[in-house]
Amino acid sequence: MVLEVDHGFCISIYITDPSGNMVEFCHSVRPFTDAEKAHALATVADPNPALEDEKADITVHHPIAAAHH
Repeated sequence: MVLEVDHGFCISIYITDPSGNMVEFCHSVRPFTDAEKAHALATVADPNPALEDEKADITVHHPIAAAHH
């Protein structure tokens, strides 16, 4: 299974490797705005940042056929 997440500023692809480790591939699709950069810096400096409730666009891709090893 492959999980594709569109965060708005980047698209992440998540897979599990043969050892069971979660691996993320991420591709930026646009530059960050000045407001996003300021928000990121403030969040990193906050010892107890609030969780964001924005919903990402998530697509689950299931294998077409079973993998053969």
